[in-house]
Amino acid sequence: MERATEFLPAYDQKLCNQQMDALESGLEALRARVNSRGKFSFKKKASSAPSTAAPTPTTSVSAPASVSPSTSTTPAPPESEDINPNVRAKSTTPERPLDTEPWSNATRHGRQFGNLRNAIISASSFFRPEEADKESLRVEITLSSLRNSLINLLPGADPQGKDIEVTALYARDLETCVILAGNIPGSVRLEKVTQAVLVVGCHQLRMENCENVSVYSAIKTAPAIEKSTLIGFGPYPNILSCPFPYESMAHQVQDFSSVGTGPSPNWKALDDGSSTAKHFIRLFNTDPADWPNDGKLFPLPAEVEAEELGITPESEA
Repeated sequence: MERATEFLPAYDQKLCNQQMDALESGLEALRARVNSRGKFSFKKKASSAPSTAAPTPTTSVSAPASVSPSTSTTPAPPESEDINPNVRAKSTTPERPLDTEPWSNATRHGRQFGNLRNAIISASSFFRPEEADKESLRVEITLSSLRNSLINLLPGADPQGKDIEVTALYARDLETCVILAGNIPGSVRLEKVTQAVLVVGCHQLRMENCENVSVYSAIKTAPAIEKSTLIGFGPYPNILSCPFPYESMAHQVQDFSSVGTGPSPNWKALDDGSSTAKHFIRLFNTDPADWPNDGKLFPLPAEVEAEELGITPESEA
């Protein structure tokens, strides 16, 4: 795997590493299961082997304690109390409840951050304590189990002056969230994201099981969606610097769930998202308790909603 990092894209490296971790976890589980079993004893056969001995009552050859089933000596694992009740039932990963301390850890894949509600997340959120002296960070990011949260990774946006270069972004199980990601040289993948806004420039974008997501982007390759609906694609906001030397293919969407030769009913083109980006940048500098809609990111104000939907207000007389 280490030799392949020179030519494998970052996202493919991540998938390979995840598969390796799954194999290692399965191996450790099998080892633990084998080690937890009681040792078998052959004394039972030795005591019953002599055929010349006097007949022994049937009740005297019952199985000794040393050959009792292993399940009787291995306590059942306690039920996890950390499963987040707000996460979809299909999720198999135990997660801490929302509204508690977030988890943020570093792995060889990058940085993971999640389990938050009503939060503002910026570049400094991904720095470890021992990296306090660093001003910049280059890393892959995973976002998981976020609710009504605003993530702003644009250059110069961090209140602590930190800067982060996200090489790849993976977001899963997000609801009513906004991600101002800026330029990402690698791939972006969204899974189970609902009612969200994404502003990003990237090499590749893939969405799966998403609903009601507006994407304002500059994408080098055609984006792909699968099992997703109510998806909008608009150009990268012109109020933000756009360091992308390539022509965006954001409107050449490949929908793997659309049947037929006609246009896909699962996505539509949006106008420029400058008003949307400006609105959420303003909220980034505001306490979540002061956000409109009783502290909620959505619905958008009427004038922003109209621009996102591509509706041009009629001029007043």
